[in-house]
Amino acid sequence: MTFSKLIKGTIPNAGKYSKRLHKVSGMIMHHAAGTNFEVVKRMMGADYNVSQLSANYLINNNGDIWGCVPEEYRAFTSADPDWDGRSITFECINETGAPDWKISKKAQEAIAQLLADVAQRYNFTPKRPPVTNRRRGNVFGHGELWKYFRASYATACPGGLPVTSITKRALAIIKA
Repeated sequence: MTFSKLIKGTIPNAGKYSKRLHKVSGMIMHHAAGTNFEVVKRMMGADYNVSQLSANYLINNNGDIWGCVPEEYRAFTSADPDWDGRSITFECINETGAPDWKISKKAQEAIAQLLADVAQRYNFTPKRPPVTNRRRGNVFGHGELWKYFRASYATACPGGLPVTSITKRALAIIKA
């Protein structure tokens, strides 16, 4: 069971995953569209009866990272087996609700630390998709999968998550 060394603990997932068919080469960022950690934790966990809902990690407002689905498995996060299959995925608790869906600074730093850790362990450089060739990116917000590739489904996820600045921070951590 592979999880980042950064986790605070694990959440039982009741088998909400499948075999990973691709090498991990990126990350897909999600927001939970909710501000209550315990509610989202239950949704990700074994006591919630929705089989198609999981993530590799759940990140709380306070910056705690929880392991849900071990990295050697594909979590059911983006509703796209190909993208989820090559990516580590997480859901992040929101600091505020609609319409801004803000993410706390502590959670943003935890995400950057997690991205840096994953990238180093799987030997890839975190890259946002360039305008000229979106396929050259490997760090996406969930909604970008639909916007750029018509994969997954149309969504406002990852809400207020600043994907580009988090990716830049992860690169700085790697270079430090």
